[in-house]
Amino acid sequence: MAAAPVSTTLQTFWLVIYWWATLVSAYLLLSGIIGGSTFAQMAILVVSFVAVVLGALMATRIRRQGVANLTFVKSTTTIRVIALAWIGLGFVLILLPVIEVLAGIDSEGIVLAKGLLGTVGSLSLLAVLGPGYSEYREALSTAKKPLT
Repeated sequence: MAAAPVSTTLQTFWLVIYWWATLVSAYLLLSGIIGGSTFAQMAILVVSFVAVVLGALMATRIRRQGVANLTFVKSTTTIRVIALAWIGLGFVLILLPVIEVLAGIDSEGIVLAKGLLGTVGSLSLLAVLGPGYSEYREALSTAKKPLT
């Protein structure tokens, strides 16, 4: 049976999503630094940024090893969920203040979103270090190119 061809389009699409999530996380980290966040808030932002960057780096390395699409998709499942969560959270944190100003409502939504930020940030690192790393190692074990 012939090996399935590698589609660079699918893998490139998801790599763009993963690195976009890194940019969102970096924006939130920079906003926290500029905004004078508390130590606990900064710790959550740093942990979150590390988790998203680790996920993007793992996905990039898997892509460079020349794995088939199915292997790439299976090995980046956890990273994909984290990236989509960060992109969604970034849009919420960016759009909520704009909507609240334009609609003239109070800022309770921002408080809710900041609590969500801590939850997603903490769970992101745990997910990358747990199932994300297992998926990563499994993909590298089936890679066509030798590990370097």
